[in-house]
Amino acid sequence: AMLLAVEAMPARDPRFDGEKESALLVVFNAGATGVDFVLPETGFHWQCILTTAIVEPLINSNRSVEIEPRSLQLFELLM
Repeated sequence: AMLLAVEAMPARDPRFDGEKESALLVVFNAGATGVDFVLPETGFHWQCILTTAIVEPLINSNRSVEIEPRSLQLFELLM
């Protein structure tokens, strides 16, 4: 897994005014079997925004998710 944190980036989404903080979490599984991965505890929700597997759309932090074999999942922290 790789956490990409961006602090106070200019908002590019017209629904947001000013700046917003953002964090992305990329989780890879190159193995032949599924792997359980516990999302970092943040007090917020993680949303899967890109996947090569079928997952739930909104996931609580500090919750285990199964990363399917030979897949990638990209989560965005919803603050």
